[in-house]
Amino acid sequence: MTTNVNRQLRQRAVADSTYKTTNTTNTTNTTLKHAAFRGKTDRVKELVAAGADVNAPDSDGDTPLMLAAAQGHAGIVAVLLRTGADVAARNDKGETALHQAAYAGHTAAVEALLAGGSYVNARDNRGSTALLCAAFGGHADAAMALLASGADINIKNLCGYSALDLAAHKGLDLRGKLLRFEQRG
Repeated sequence: MTTNVNRQLRQRAVADSTYKTTNTTNTTNTTLKHAAFRGKTDRVKELVAAGADVNAPDSDGDTPLMLAAAQGHAGIVAVLLRTGADVAARNDKGETALHQAAYAGHTAAVEALLAGGSYVNARDNRGSTALLCAAFGGHADAAMALLASGADINIKNLCGYSALDLAAHKGLDLRGKLLRFEQRG
């Protein structure tokens, strides 16, 4: 019976991000992840104030900070950073929140993470930096924000590709912008 009640609570928390959870820390942490993913800033603040763990990973190692960054919720990224989220946390793929925000092209989230102390040249398990992720996704604005914060344009991933190589596959606009930074260096 208890298992069914817990299952129903989890399902309700997933379905309704405004549901107040008071039963278990695990459910509260799950609810925080869903609120961060969905962009529910007030709910995130409420759950953090209630003691939810801002660094609790999901089954893939993603933290609420990573989920918010991947969805471009820069306001939630800022809230989580102010309340102790680990900007250097890595998921099972070795990605940080900065990798995820850059890959999705969420420039405001990238800037919030950089302001929060994210290491701009951190590499994931494939050797990619956030700049390589932004270039691969064809996200010029995110790439520019990373370059302005000191991203190394010459780093190559484990396959031997640099940001310029990846940008070449996404169009001349991004390649041209990246070349201007390379010429400055």
